[in-house]
Amino acid sequence: MEGIFQTSQNRFVDVNPSMSHILGYTTPKELISQITDIETQLFYKPNDHQAIVQLLQEHDVVINYECQVYQKDRKLIWVAI
Repeated sequence: MEGIFQTSQNRFVDVNPSMSHILGYTTPKELISQITDIETQLFYKPNDHQAIVQLLQEHDVVINYECQVYQKDRKLIWVAI
């Protein structure tokens, strides 16, 4: 099960069903509509989001970046991006 997502700025544009399931949402549409600020609503440490954006800008890819994110119920889980 791999979560696949696309973002623009600080919002989700598209997510697959696995991504919504991993984060505890019923559907991709629910996740996209409820998370309106990825940095503060999803990431436990907002600087993780900034680090991922920087890696993308510098290398065009992020491999095995591990961090904690919140599920819908605010439970923390570890993910590798």
